[in-house]
Amino acid sequence: MELSKKDRLILINQYRILSILNPDGAASYNVRIKMLENGYSLHYDEMVSWIDDGMSREECQEIIDILEMYRCLWQSFKKLKDKKGIKKKDVMFPGFDAREEEKQLNYAEYVLYGLKRYREFHQRRRIPNHDSYKPMMDKYRAMFAVWRSLGCRKQLTRDEIIQILNGERTAMDAKYEYLMEDATAQYGNLPIAEDLNEDEDFKKQA
Repeated sequence: MELSKKDRLILINQYRILSILNPDGAASYNVRIKMLENGYSLHYDEMVSWIDDGMSREECQEIIDILEMYRCLWQSFKKLKDKKGIKKKDVMFPGFDAREEEKQLNYAEYVLYGLKRYREFHQRRRIPNHDSYKPMMDKYRAMFAVWRSLGCRKQLTRDEIIQILNGERTAMDAKYEYLMEDATAQYGNLPIAEDLNEDEDFKKQA
């Protein structure tokens, strides 16, 4: 990380203020002040080591796509008269693996609870936990490929729900192959739901 003298001066002043506001941490702040005053650039990155590298727009969009897919699975399931072969837990968003998919899990929980979206998947517990305890991304991608081949429809039949859950495409899906190449152009990226009432929002889109 590169810092100009102006950047260093601003940070020095910030650390001086923090040392006054938080005397218990003054010793640590004074170390940072000395580092900045003398320009020990090797250690600049230590000031931001706790900040995550973040996620790209594409990575974030993929999580939104997965949540939208599960919303359609859940809403379609509720409207089925014949639910044979499908359980409620099958169409509820399972989450991500906390060990191997930590950033996906953190972002999904940010969308769910920070932005208060997709409330049908909220957990009624003091500290929500959407840890799936096993990697899920490969399964979700297979499922989404099937849903996209079906036109990302909002209302799904029982057989289509089972097909998506299994991540299996039928021979008939071949006629949609050309759509997959320009799916983003045709359907656009699926937006973060702005809903407070999921059922009403779903009825308008169906």
